[in-house]
Amino acid sequence: MRHVHVVLSVAALAGPACVVTEGGPQHAGGPVLEVLAPVDGADVLAAEGVVFRVRALGLEGPVRIVSDEPTPGIQGTLPFAFEGQPDEDGIVEIPLTFPLRQHVPTTWYARVGTFETPEQSWVVHTPPQVLRLDLEPEAPVTGQSLVPTVAVYDSHLSDINAGDEIFQSLRWYRNGEEMAGFVQVPGAWVQEGDTWTAEVEVRDAFEAGQTRREDVVIGNAPPTITDVRFHPAAPLAGMRVDVEVTLDDPEGDAYDVELGLRVAPRRGAEGSGPHLDWPSADAEEQPFVDAFTMPAMAVRLGNSPFSQDRAWVHVVATDARGARTDRWVEVGIGHRAPEVTAVVLQPAAPVTGDTVQVVAYVHEPDGQPYSSSLEWIVDGVTSPGTTVPPLHGPALRDVRRGQQVQARVTVVDSLGATSVGSSELVTVGNAPPTKAALDLSPAAPAAGEAITCTATAAGDPEDDMVRVVSTWTGPSGLWGDGPELPSGITQAGETWICDGIATDALGAVSVARRSVRIAAP
Repeated sequence: MRHVHVVLSVAALAGPACVVTEGGPQHAGGPVLEVLAPVDGADVLAAEGVVFRVRALGLEGPVRIVSDEPTPGIQGTLPFAFEGQPDEDGIVEIPLTFPLRQHVPTTWYARVGTFETPEQSWVVHTPPQVLRLDLEPEAPVTGQSLVPTVAVYDSHLSDINAGDEIFQSLRWYRNGEEMAGFVQVPGAWVQEGDTWTAEVEVRDAFEAGQTRREDVVIGNAPPTITDVRFHPAAPLAGMRVDVEVTLDDPEGDAYDVELGLRVAPRRGAEGSGPHLDWPSADAEEQPFVDAFTMPAMAVRLGNSPFSQDRAWVHVVATDARGARTDRWVEVGIGHRAPEVTAVVLQPAAPVTGDTVQVVAYVHEPDGQPYSSSLEWIVDGVTSPGTTVPPLHGPALRDVRRGQQVQARVTVVDSLGATSVGSSELVTVGNAPPTKAALDLSPAAPAAGEAITCTATAAGDPEDDMVRVVSTWTGPSGLWGDGPELPSGITQAGETWICDGIATDALGAVSVARRSVRIAAP
């Protein structure tokens, strides 16, 4: 958002009868016409306007302030002349106001007859405004995050002195105490009965601006229906169905639960079925279990046992203070969809250069045949699916460090029921450098002879810088670092080991090893 200064000036058009001196313009005979305000170069807020004060001594007639050209920056008829009569001290005050959305440079004259003022100027600017400060949700309850929406308006529309900065700040207060460190209030901080206040301040380079505050009082949250399960998951007509509902209340209130079954083709449609009430319970996350019998009318005549009809169960929970929540849950009748129980990547922690494959575990409760397809999601981009079993599908080859990889498997049974499962999102890790090449000299050393083990870096899959260190280990353990084993150290029959340790910039290590048997001298 831009901030713009507007300069309004009062320019002198003095005739030959006007002489400008340090004390102001004087007529040769002594009359004075002098601008007293605004001070030359002063800052003026557009919202407040300015009072043009002129001293007229030794002159007769009213003082006029005239615009030579149409001036949309000043209210009034355009072009215009404002006129005022000096008081007993010879001072006339003429107020000028400015619309908030129009600012242009304008030349003005204070005039009595043929006598005019010298040039005078001031700066007009409009402070920024907070047009809107909204908090979502409008009626928050325990556990809901508070999200502010701020709209700031800067009225300067011209390019004059463009580039001044608008400063904006947001503060949160809980019950009058400032809470720092976030823009959105996390739900974990939002508790019933608290008053949260958002305060937005905007100002410009002239320290002019506006502050706006909005308050919300946190209300009582209804119970939460965390889970609804049916046993069996896809009952046939006439079968007893156990319904298990798990609930919780954020404030720890007690609650009542109602269960209604509506055998209907869609959610909320008219239907028939039992209505069950559960007694009041303490607000701990716990299951309520009740049962109903699936009506025979739920399955259409002439259908196979694998009918695709549906029934809807309506669960309603009300806490002790009347906060209510409900949930419609669909239960399939006679046919259960396959379930992708797990999707596993192999290897589970790939590194640069690996080939990744997928193992999918599927449960088909009704024993129906099914087909599967595999999609790879790499860095958020999904590849086209392939309708082949995952292990026979296209592997993801030559993955690179930092890529985020996920596999999605879709299973469709012979009746069109679909299940989708995804693997964990895995970030491809850093591969260790290639093992160093080791060169022993001499290749068959004799006892007491010096031996050199030169380790040469062979490269890195990610082209990282690689550091290579040689170490020697003898019968007594690690002897030390460095490529050279000095003379006089070894004895006949001993075995010495040279390790070439390659380390990349991220600390991944690979070790190349050579052993040498010490011969008799």
